[in-house]
Amino acid sequence: MRALGFPRTGPLVLLVGQSLLPAGCFAAGGGGKLFDDDAAADVAPDAAPEVAADVAVDVAPDATPDIAAPDAAADAAPDVVCRTRCSGFCVDTMTDLNNCGGCGNDCVLRPGVDPARVRCEEGACGFAGACLPGRAHCSAEPDDACEAVVSTAARCGGCATACPTSAPNCGRMAGAPNGYACTSECVDPTPVRCGALCVDPPADPRHCGACGTVCPTTAGGAPMCVAGVCRVVCATGFADCDRSPTNGCEVAVGADARNCGSCGSACPSATPFCLAGVCALTRPTRYTRAAVGPPIGDFVTACGMPGAVTALAGTDDSSTRVALAFPFRFWATDLSAGASVNVSSDGFLNLDGVSAANLSGAVPSASTPNGTVAAYWGDNMNRTPGQCFVTVGAAPTRRQVFMWSDAHHCCTNDPSVHHSYEIALHEAGPIDVLYQRMEGVRAQTVGLENTTGTAGVSGCADGTSYTCAPATGFTVRYTPVP
Repeated sequence: MRALGFPRTGPLVLLVGQSLLPAGCFAAGGGGKLFDDDAAADVAPDAAPEVAADVAVDVAPDATPDIAAPDAAADAAPDVVCRTRCSGFCVDTMTDLNNCGGCGNDCVLRPGVDPARVRCEEGACGFAGACLPGRAHCSAEPDDACEAVVSTAARCGGCATACPTSAPNCGRMAGAPNGYACTSECVDPTPVRCGALCVDPPADPRHCGACGTVCPTTAGGAPMCVAGVCRVVCATGFADCDRSPTNGCEVAVGADARNCGSCGSACPSATPFCLAGVCALTRPTRYTRAAVGPPIGDFVTACGMPGAVTALAGTDDSSTRVALAFPFRFWATDLSAGASVNVSSDGFLNLDGVSAANLSGAVPSASTPNGTVAAYWGDNMNRTPGQCFVTVGAAPTRRQVFMWSDAHHCCTNDPSVHHSYEIALHEAGPIDVLYQRMEGVRAQTVGLENTTGTAGVSGCADGTSYTCAPATGFTVRYTPVP
């Protein structure tokens, strides 16, 4: 069993620019006194040089340097110091919506929220009054945001509101809690009945243009319905460069040197690497959290897909090795195609080539295994079909997906506990962790570490913890940086 460890921390050094106020500049009058035997001659010449020179030199020049320029510069310097940099940009983590409380903790991308109404206050995301119509906060975790769908007959307008037989339809209604209410008839703005739902076919991705027409999820994007036609909204860091609707947002413009930042923007030889959508001189050596919360990428249901490999069905504290599908740079280590990836039933994989099935552990930690990506590391068990592995897409934008399908905690098969989640390695470098169904969760290890266990990145919603209970729909992307 791997010993539990704690993340190492170093001293925090804050460099604040200082300006030293210059003292007044004083100069002595030139020339000496003339002495002779005549007292009158002594007084007259002496008075003029002493007073005139003193006033001109001491008062006039002194006022300008001491009061105006140096004081203003010195006063302004401490106010513009950058205390936190995220992906190279200076941010205020106490109020920044995209880096709230820490780099990458993006309040705007949490499930079911209206970006215009989300807040970041004192380093914490605020979601009160920020849920989109048909969404609500029903869990006990504040960071889950508006995770619950409350636009169905089983849960209509509220977390515990089921539609009765007298009003079996759930439809949009002005002034109703969370924008939906039970009704006997369907009215605007959701005038069409599809089963027990009142929908707006021109805009509903579940019934786009007609009942039952579901807009499919695609690589790197989220589905939407526009005028009754399915479209795709590309996730942050992805783009549809070939204009083909069949493969979605197929290019990771955040890491693709041929399409860095946007389609067709190739990095020049002087800065040949693409890091976070910007051409750079050096290769990545570490990871940062580029985004948290949907939409980041589609969840690939690997089990049952063509070419998928299934393993570890019904097992406890077990592991298997899977060959890496393509060359992959992990932190500062270049892994070749075919390198061994160890995948454990306990909710983690490691890229150091060590076979491990530890039922508990911490990241970062120098104890083996290392090079660990922990999606939900703890004492877990697999149900059938167990874990599924598949590679999707075409070079150079392939993804290798490692899925845990309907797992639970050891050692009783609790029917209320269901965990389906996955880790996706992108050929261009990013790593996504996506949680499709997390019912009956508890706090376990979530994050990743380098190949020596000396550095790590949190995978929890707060951006700092390495132990938490991920919610359904939560996603996190780790992006390589210099």
